Parts: sequence; C-alpha cells; structure tokens
Amino acid sequence: MANSELLVGIVWWSGLDQWADIWLDATNSGWPPDIPIWTAWYIRNTTTTSRTLATKLLIGTQTIQGSSKQVAAGEGFASEMPSFTLAPGTYDATVQITVNGIVDAEYPISIICGGFIDPTFLVEGEGEINPELGPYYAGQSLLIGAVASRGWQFVYWLRNGVKWIVGKTNHHGSHTFLNLQSGEVFVAVFEELAILGETRIVNFSIEPVKASYAAGETVMFAGKLQIRDPVWRDAEDGFLIKLYADSTEAETTTDSIGHFSFLVTLPYLAATYRFFARYPGRTFPKIPACNSSAIDVVVSGGTVDYVCPYCGLVFTTQELLNQHIQSVHGGGIEIPWDKIAIGAAIAAGIIVIATVVRR
Repeated sequence: MANSELLVGIVWWSGLDQWADIWLDATNSGWPPDIPIWTAWYIRNTTTTSRTLATKLLIGTQTIQGSSKQVAAGEGFASEMPSFTLAPGTYDATVQITVNGIVDAEYPISIICGGFIDPTFLVEGEGEINPELGPYYAGQSLLIGAVASRGWQFVYWLRNGVKWIVGKTNHHGSHTFLNLQSGEVFVAVFEELAILGETRIVNFSIEPVKASYAAGETVMFAGKLQIRDPVWRDAEDGFLIKLYADSTEAETTTDSIGHFSFLVTLPYLAATYRFFARYPGRTFPKIPACNSSAIDVVVSGGTVDYVCPYCGLVFTTQELLNQHIQSVHGGGIEIPWDKIAIGAAIAAGIIVIATVVRR
C-alpha cells in the first residue's frame, strides 16, 4: 500500500492569468513551447506517522526535482518545481512521489507541447486589427491593436460574442487578452463619427490686456480652433487661421490640437482697431468656416513727426528723415509737414508676425 497520494497538479507560464489544472486522467494539451513553465504537485502523507515527501517529474531524459517537506500524518503540501522548457512535441511523462527519499508512487501523464491554435480576427465598421505575430498557443496572452479608419472611431471588442470595453480613444483600442483558447473569435467594433458640436474659435484673447495701447506696441493674439469632427482634431499639419484688422490680413497655422497665435505690431496712428480671427473652413470633409469674437484695440497714438513718403519709416527729426531719403532713396528732399500724411497712411499699416503656440 502506498504511503502517499497525488491530489492535483497545476501549471503556469507567463501570460496565464492564473494557475491551470494538470489533469491526471487525460492528455495535457496546449503547453507552450520554448518558454519557461512552472508546475506544482499537491501531495499527501497517507500514513499515521510523519514522513518527508517530495516529487519528481520525468519527461523523456529530463528529471525535474520538486521541493520536499516533512509532512505530518494525513496532511499534505504543494511540492513546487523549478521552471523548465520543452520543444514542440508529445511527451509521455511520469510524476513520482518519494517518501523519505524512496519512490513510493507513480502517476503517468501525457503532455502535448505546442498546441497551436488559429484565432479569428474580424472587423465591424471601418478599421483594421493588428494582432501580435503568431504562432499562437492555448493559454497564452495576446496583444491586439485596433486602428480606426479616418471618419471612424474604435468602440469596443467582441471576444466570442462578449463585449469587452477597454477604454477607447478616437483611433485606437489596443488590449491584451489573457488565456487564449482554441476557436476564439475577436471582433473590433468601430463606429462612424458623429458631428459633435460646432466648429468655432474659442478663447480668442490679447496679451497684455490694457485699456489702451501705445503706438507701435507689440501684442500677442491667441486662441484655439475647435473642430467638430474629432478625427481632424489632431491633424499633424494643423489648420489655417487668418487674422483681420480693418483691411489688413495675416495668416498662420495651428498646432496639432488647434492652438494658434499672432505677434502683432500695432499701428502708429491713434484709432480704435477691431481684430478677429477666422477659420476659412475645409471642403473635404466638409468643415464650415467660422470667426472668433472681435477684440477692439484702442491705440492712443504717438508723436509721428517725420514719415518717409517712399517707404513709410518714421523718424523723430527732420534731419534723420533727410539722411534716410538721401542714403536709401537717392535724394535730399526736405519733406514739409503737409506732405507727411502720405507717409503716415503707409505707417498706419499693421505689421504681423504669425507664430504657432505649442501647449
């Protein structure tokens, strides 16, 4: 009569979410090839005295020695084994229990290593699935990526008809599924993007904020374009934005999430100037044009004594203006005050340098 008993065996390898049973009365199929495998065997002392129990796993020419422990009468413990690897193939194996160092009982098992399986990957809607490269085997973990086509977004996975919501973004639904089994079907579900709100320019502002500004002062206009189609919200090439003030126009490009800015040199002539930004729209896909709210800028003006009638440069003295005309425009004409209005009209033009704000 045996002095020990094998109750159950369990196995684990990287990718399993928990230990799996090793069946003693049937073939153990689907163990992964060429990766570390750990086993443990729960054994019991069936005698009336304390004894030292241990296990051995014999696979072909391999012998994997399990841990040993002195076990009281009628009690048991899990004899754990160090990791081992197997090449693809079918193996006749034996679990031995030793009592006080002597083989007491044997349990034959059969192992199939490399039980490769072929899962099915499908798409509902418009997008693509990018599973990690196979081959695949039973019990492994599996990383699958889902990438939506333009105008669509990933919603959820179906695993064998069961919905898996994994946290969606506008485009991607990568997820690692555990314990892959034979015959599984994975479906990536995409939905067409709906129109979400209005396309508009928000947070249009000026820095610094003042009641009035000095002639020729430099200010920054900034804002953000909100696009109603989420697929286009992160366009790498940005969006064209134009800035208007009276008859003056400048343009820039937003960053990938819609931020934009304009660096502006205000006019030299005292007046109130109205600035606003405009998005001219896009015809495909159809995204309508829109304007920002307007900002009225009061320029208090400055002393403009002498303005070059040829290029509009401003000088503080007649002498400086004459020198400029002589050296640049090839003459020494003295410009009387009543002619300065010609140059002043040119000087009133707004100088704009467009930049993109990265936030």
